[in-house]
Parts: sequence; C-alpha cells; structure tokens
Amino acid sequence: MDRQEPGQRSRTWSVLDGRFEPSPDFPNRQRIKIIEDMSAVHIVKEMQRRVYYTELLIFALKYVNPAIENDSDLVGQIRRGLIDQTVDTITQMGELHRKEDIKQIAEERIDEPMGPAVEIPVMQALRAMQEAGAINYETRTMLDAIVRGVHIKQSASKL
Repeated sequence: MDRQEPGQRSRTWSVLDGRFEPSPDFPNRQRIKIIEDMSAVHIVKEMQRRVYYTELLIFALKYVNPAIENDSDLVGQIRRGLIDQTVDTITQMGELHRKEDIKQIAEERIDEPMGPAVEIPVMQALRAMQEAGAINYETRTMLDAIVRGVHIKQSASKL
C-alpha cells in the first residue's frame, strides 16, 4: 500500500473506472510513438516490454478517465500497480509461449472474473488502438491480461 501523509485523503482507482467514447483523434499516433521510443531506450528486453505495456495502459486509462490526468500522485499509484501486474503477467506468460500461444495462455492461465466478451472502458480503448493499427494483436492480448490481473487484485483487496 502507498504511504499516506497525515491529513492526506486516500486516493483509489480501479481499472473499471471511466467511459470510452470513440474519437477520430484516438489513439494519438504521436503519443504511441513517444511510448515506443521511451521503451526502446532500455537495453534489457524485459524492461522495454514493461515500460511499453505500462505506458500504453496509462495512456488508455487517461483517455477513458481524464480526471486522473492532472493528479500526479494518482498517476504514480497507478503506474506502480501496473508495473507490478505487468511484471507478474510477463513472468506468468513466459518467454517461450509468446506469439502464437499468447491468447490461449491468457485464457487458460489467468483467472477471468470478467467473461472474455465483457469489455470495460479501458479494454474498449485498447481494442480501438488495435483496430486503428496503433498496437498489434499480441500487445492487445497482453494488455488485456494485465488489466484482468489488476482487476483480480483490486477485487481481492475489497474482500
């Protein structure tokens, strides 16, 4: 959990928050390029993937929930949660099972509290990014798996 200063209001976030509104300006290709460049500066492949997936998810979350854009503390909290889940998901998927098997592994090995047909706003944004050609199928599948993992942890912490 995040440390909280005395008198500071606790901020929470959920991958379920937000609303997706299709727009011809989404996804912003320049922002996607910046994310690709941010990840490419890292030498270690795992770090590249972690940065790429995390920043794409933050981009999508900010689109569906613009209120988080101006809250740097909340963005930091979201980033930490996404990094943890991204690392867990990448580890769970395993380097040997990438490409052809990724969708099957995601469906078989990751508990899905949301049925595969259910898309929350951030997942709708990811689908729009794929349909616009900004991300590929593999990336979207990984991002969907990360979102599901975050949802599982967030749901479990409320019990």
